[in-house]
Amino acid sequence: AHTVIWKFFTDPNPMILSLKQGSIDVAYYQVPSEDIQTLATAPGIHTAENVYPFTNFLALNLRVAPLGNQYFRKALAYSIDYSKIAGIMNSTRATSDFPPQIFGPFSYPGQANFTYNPTLAKQMLTKAGYPNGFSGNLTLVYSTGLSGTDITNAVTVMQANWQSIGIH
Repeated sequence: AHTVIWKFFTDPNPMILSLKQGSIDVAYYQVPSEDIQTLATAPGIHTAENVYPFTNFLALNLRVAPLGNQYFRKALAYSIDYSKIAGIMNSTRATSDFPPQIFGPFSYPGQANFTYNPTLAKQMLTKAGYPNGFSGNLTLVYSTGLSGTDITNAVTVMQANWQSIGIH
């Protein structure tokens, strides 16, 4: 008789170490992108990847200031370096940017995807009524879920992008 033993890891690092040491036989999905290439070249380990649709999103509480202000949301949107985030998520395997609806519930008819444009972001921040930037409480909650350290790194980029235009 054969036995299958399932082990669940909440942290990918012990999972990767167990795979390299041979104490587990299969690691599924939750391997951070920065470790994929290392595993792919490790002796005795075979990696296989699938391309699949996956969407990351931001849910904004539009009932509170300043998020209820469409120009403030546009400032957030134009300040994000989407290429850098795409590079973080799955080692540049991400194929598209965030949709324009991410910064308001279908409130920008005809808006193409936002692009990284810090100058325009600052103009939108001024138009929102914050010519000297915004200092206040904005709480960003995220789950590392299946994206592991990739999503943490992406959120860190967004935070730095927002700070660079004066949102603290």
